[in-house]
Amino acid sequence: MPRRLFVLFIISIIFSCSSTSQIPSKTAESQLIKVARAQYQTNYKILFNRSKTSALCISPLPAGQKIKNKQEQASSFFIFDLQKEKMLYSESLGRGMVKWLDDTRVEIRLIPGIIKGGENMNDKENIYIYDIVSAKKYKQPFFNNRD
Repeated sequence: MPRRLFVLFIISIIFSCSSTSQIPSKTAESQLIKVARAQYQTNYKILFNRSKTSALCISPLPAGQKIKNKQEQASSFFIFDLQKEKMLYSESLGRGMVKWLDDTRVEIRLIPGIIKGGENMNDKENIYIYDIVSAKKYKQPFFNNRD
């Protein structure tokens, strides 16, 4: 009897510790790669959200335009829903950075060009959030835009 309880205890621990993130289906992944190659040929990077229900596909900046930071630098990107197997949103930034904030929101940071004397970098920096649930892009308030 004690051995049976021990085995049941071990089995319950194994199942309770299993991951809750989904694994994208092979057809969803192949569709994502097909769209990425159509958009960016071979110059792209794919970042999944935590639950692996959506992906952020980034076309990186050319080597000469890179900036030192922790975020993914991009000239353009798109968001792909792996469950519906379709593109949700795409944007060409010119020069910017994108990253997942959480499972449903992506931060889009546009990098300004030349800043003239007397101008503040923060006045020129545009930070937006794209929410994949509401399908809306909104400007992030200044006081909330730092990591």
